[in-house]
Parts: sequence; structure tokens; C-alpha cells
Amino acid sequence: MTEMRSAIAIRKEHKAVCAKIKELEKEGGGHQPQDKHEELYFRLHTMKDTLEWVLPILIRTPKVEDVDRRTQLMGYRHYVYGPPHALLYP
Repeated sequence: MTEMRSAIAIRKEHKAVCAKIKELEKEGGGHQPQDKHEELYFRLHTMKDTLEWVLPILIRTPKVEDVDRRTQLMGYRHYVYGPPHALLYP
């Protein structure tokens, strides 16, 4: 049986994944990676979405008057329906 990871560990992993995504985007010269890094890029995005589903506080939402955070989060498909169906390798 595996133990649950702490919120701090999840935040650290999320930060590392986001940093690697930005690095790949920068290497690609814009908002997408080079063709040779495309598979890694999509795996990292899947990991990011999964971590955000596990710890929703990681999802950034704009501050809007008269709209609570929970209502805003319902607009994120991966939050409502769970992490995307993907094959993750260790």
C-alpha cells in the first residue's frame, strides 16, 4: 500500500513540471516545443493536469467579484471530469 504524498511534495513536483514545460516552449521559439520534444511536452502537460486535479489550489483563477473560486474551477474540464486518460510511464 502506498502512502499519500504531502501537499508540499506535490507543489514542488508541479513547479518542476511547469518549469520544464516553459523550457521546452522557449526552445521551440514560442508556445509549442520542437517536434523532437513533442511527446515529452504532452506527457508533462498530462502530469501538470493530474497534479492540479489532486491539489486544486495549484490552479490559478482570476479574482472576479460575486463569483467564488469553486464556481470558477467548474469551468476547468480536467478538474470536473478528473485527470485525462493517458498512459504515464514512471
